[in-house]
Amino acid sequence: MPVTARFKRHFLTCATLFLLGSALAACPEKDLSLEDESLGVIYADDLDAGEEQTVFSGACFTLGGLDLSTPSITIKGGAFSSEVLTVSGDGVSGTVQKLSGTPDQRTLTGVKLTLTLPSGVLNNVPLETGTYLLEGEATQSAEVWHFERAVLTRQDGRAEKYALEDADLKEGRLSAKEARLVQDLNQLKASGVSGTEQQVQAAQVEFCVCRDLDARELLVQGEDLQVTPATFAVRSVRFHAYGLQTPSLGSLELPLDPEKPLLAAVQEAFEDYQAKLEQKPVGVVSASGSVALKNLPVTLDLDTRLNLGVHTLQQGTVPEVLLDRETADLRLQVGLAAPVNGESSSPSLLFDAAPSSGPALRAHFRVGAQDTSEIGAGYSFRTGDFRLLALASFAQENGQTAPVYALEGLYRGEINSGNFTLKADTRLRLQSTLGDVAFVHDGFYLVGYQQGPWSAEVQHTLGTQAGDVHFRAFLPEQRNQTRLTVQYAPENWSARYSLMQDWQNAQTMNGVLVTTAVLELEGQTRYDAKAERWLNLSLNVTPLIVLTPDFRAEPMLGYDWASGSVLYGLGGTFYTSNYAYTLGLYHRSEGWGLKARVALR
Repeated sequence: MPVTARFKRHFLTCATLFLLGSALAACPEKDLSLEDESLGVIYADDLDAGEEQTVFSGACFTLGGLDLSTPSITIKGGAFSSEVLTVSGDGVSGTVQKLSGTPDQRTLTGVKLTLTLPSGVLNNVPLETGTYLLEGEATQSAEVWHFERAVLTRQDGRAEKYALEDADLKEGRLSAKEARLVQDLNQLKASGVSGTEQQVQAAQVEFCVCRDLDARELLVQGEDLQVTPATFAVRSVRFHAYGLQTPSLGSLELPLDPEKPLLAAVQEAFEDYQAKLEQKPVGVVSASGSVALKNLPVTLDLDTRLNLGVHTLQQGTVPEVLLDRETADLRLQVGLAAPVNGESSSPSLLFDAAPSSGPALRAHFRVGAQDTSEIGAGYSFRTGDFRLLALASFAQENGQTAPVYALEGLYRGEINSGNFTLKADTRLRLQSTLGDVAFVHDGFYLVGYQQGPWSAEVQHTLGTQAGDVHFRAFLPEQRNQTRLTVQYAPENWSARYSLMQDWQNAQTMNGVLVTTAVLELEGQTRYDAKAERWLNLSLNVTPLIVLTPDFRAEPMLGYDWASGSVLYGLGGTFYTSNYAYTLGLYHRSEGWGLKARVALR
């Protein structure tokens, strides 16, 4: 073991004083001990000292009354860093992923401590006696571990989680300036339960994403629950809403991973189910003269969705009623689609069978004489999130019929890596018909980032073509837009900035929205570079007036300097035990719009 002359002098003056007394110290099994100005007394199995740094192997020391041990810790010029540490103390055990710092500042990253706490009160939040897991990032000085933000979770099977701010751990006791209970919103009640660790049965089950299942607001009910290592199945599923109950919607069956514990496998299966629901988000889309409810599931497998809407065009008001079923191998649409490029659609039927690998069939019939009907066959190939289809078909429109040869590529996928999210939904089409070759691109791309209260998204939507496609059905919706959104949303207020560039129409839109507990303040601008004029230059305010514990009025008043018009509207939010329902009608710069939202209370 190399030891420099400088270290020998330090070792003789310090280590000798502690070596004989190490049997009474925190780590009596260690052979070496040394006092460091940053960490106090360090006990170690071995050390390697050089001119630049000292490395302790099998080290143990005490911070804030807790003993920490690590395979290796390095001290260099007063600064130090370590590998994963094990923590122990009176009623405390756990790990720290990294310890670093200087004599003036010690930082502990990835802290996970199991605490045995007595009953008490954290900032007016009662805390029962029990075992808890404390997680967060801490700084340490004197005898205190300080957490700016931390999460405290009960470990004895009860779903209790507390969010802490400015928390201190000292001598095994926990205190916090702010604490709040974070409830588990997945509520499940079952009757007639029996089974083992590998199989569970229940005669009746009720489930809701809510705080109080017994309020009987929005529930999912089912019968004959069967959970095995490979399958989660429940029959006769019904929706219950405020005393009204739907007929049975059939059975729900989800595959489970048999290699995982049963509870973990069920949780993962429902996470996948929720992810499938969010692939086509359910929501109300409102724009000038148009409002539509999109992607409402009508089957339990979530493959069949319903769109309902009303759209105002130059030629009048047209409805939207479209039933859409999409699986990995089949696409079926029937009804009246939303207008495209400002033109109304005709009733249509689409049957598109494209298996993972094999023969494909497409039949698309539209009622209008000016609309395209198509029938054809081809071959489909799929790998992962990418599908390739070679298709030969006949298209008819306005009395003209012609063969169409096309190669279509479709990619729809999402990648999550750390705080980043990447999404893409893109269709590429290369076709030949009536002697012309054309290329069509219709896609949506998103890059998102989220860290704590900060989030940012960049979206780009592009629908364009090169060449003459000849038939309306093959035209993409003409659009070329980029949108940037940045939001800061701590607990009690939020601020959002958005920038949207419409490259096709040479228009730039900016928006700022600040929301607090008592009001919403919104400013918008829209500039047309072609016309060289402002289309929108508005500011409006919406006071949030609590009239009763169950109702909040939301009147809006503002002004648009570009058009010289007053902006106004009225809405409100109704509260129940579990949910908040918002509905309002507002006249903004672009016209009348409807605001509708359902959220947890």
